[in-house]
Amino acid sequence: MRAHELLAIPRTLGRWDLVLLKIVAIVNINNVPPVAVYGWASLGLWGLAFVMFFVPEAIAVLTLARRHPGEGGIYLWTRKAFGDGHGFLSGWCYWTNNLFYVPVLLVYMAGILGAFLSVGLVLAAAGAAWAGGAGVQAPGVAGASWEMPTSFAVMCNALVGIELASTMGDEIRNPVRDLGPAIAIAGVVSIASYLLVTGAVLTLVPVERLGVIQGVMQAVAAGAGAAHAGWIVVPLALGMGVATGGAASAWFAGSSRIPFVAGLTSALPGALGRLHPRWHSPHVALVTCAVLAAIFTALSLAGSSVAEAYQVLLKAAVVIQLIPFVYLFLALTKTSGVGIGARVAGGVGLTATLVSLVAAFLPTSDVASVALFETKMVIGVTGPPAFGWFLFKRAQRHELEVPT
Repeated sequence: MRAHELLAIPRTLGRWDLVLLKIVAIVNINNVPPVAVYGWASLGLWGLAFVMFFVPEAIAVLTLARRHPGEGGIYLWTRKAFGDGHGFLSGWCYWTNNLFYVPVLLVYMAGILGAFLSVGLVLAAAGAAWAGGAGVQAPGVAGASWEMPTSFAVMCNALVGIELASTMGDEIRNPVRDLGPAIAIAGVVSIASYLLVTGAVLTLVPVERLGVIQGVMQAVAAGAGAAHAGWIVVPLALGMGVATGGAASAWFAGSSRIPFVAGLTSALPGALGRLHPRWHSPHVALVTCAVLAAIFTALSLAGSSVAEAYQVLLKAAVVIQLIPFVYLFLALTKTSGVGIGARVAGGVGLTATLVSLVAAFLPTSDVASVALFETKMVIGVTGPPAFGWFLFKRAQRHELEVPT
């Protein structure tokens, strides 16, 4: 039974709501500094990630959203293709990823004290630097090493987000008409934003001085200095913090629909399926996600610097986020009636996803203790899915024990 048949969920999302939701979910320029250290070659990596991951993802989302419309998105599609157990694991990983990814945004906010505002600020800073003759000459290729695959993994993860609105499928007014144009517009804006911001950062900050967390603010400060407007850096940092908070809100709102639907179908405790009596939002799922994200933020900082905690959270988010996309691309390849082009896209997307999953475990130069990094990664990546599987099996046993 569809979610809107179980509870009265209003259809309020139009085309431009979808476009803005997707852009805010995808464009988080805190992803740029960790992957901009290779000079102008970083732009090529962004292009490769867009072609090998985003384009196949767009094809998969459009195909599966039309085949299986409704609340739940990737959770629903996986359940239809592979059964309840795999559907739950996919949805659980998609949700619990935000226990790492939202803290990534929060740690980033701490490090610099996000979408249209942040992009505009960095591009304005680059323009000011060029006008003042203060731009730096970035190398064509810099620091090429075994760390480049980890950057590719981060880029693929950065391009995740066009499927987010489909988790609220029963809240979209006209999904057949609006999803395709929304994905196309968001895709063009998102990749253009990442390419432009990467170029701006390379123009403003020498790659050898580029900080993983502070890189964007370094660029803004350099541009402000070139324009003789250093006073504006603090207000801009606050504005970027607000923009980052907007990205966190988008992921909270979208991913909370996964435990919400799982609560409705008894795969998780039923309380998660409650709607607020006044606002009609899944308030229990939202509060649960917020509390768990706060706990994971604290644990990630234990025994680590902020930069190292950022790397752990980011890479753990990459792994857990991409697990559902293994299912997504497999579902596309096995869907009946799709053309050879869609199946090839599924294979290309699956290859990019598997490469990224392995690469995320490679430590970067910011990691002081490889053993501690790998230990946190293994615990962070295996712990949440294992706990979710325990809850799923317990719910199944309970359902069997309840007399019909």
